[in-house]
Amino acid sequence: MYRLLPFLFLMAVVPDSEKKLENLSSFIGTTRDSVTSIKSGLDNFHSTILPLVMAQAGKKAGKSGD
Repeated sequence: MYRLLPFLFLMAVVPDSEKKLENLSSFIGTTRDSVTSIKSGLDNFHSTILPLVMAQAGKKAGKSGD
């Protein structure tokens, strides 16, 4: 916490620091939402594809056993 004090004092002196921090907060929030959406899409993709791949592997194993 004490390491942040110089940074906080510097930000208090810089003009328009509130606006810059607001923009940074918006960017971080948007990035978090994007990462969450991508992760959800990948999880959904894997949960949909895995049964299909397993079924295809079962069919190939059945054909090679004949």
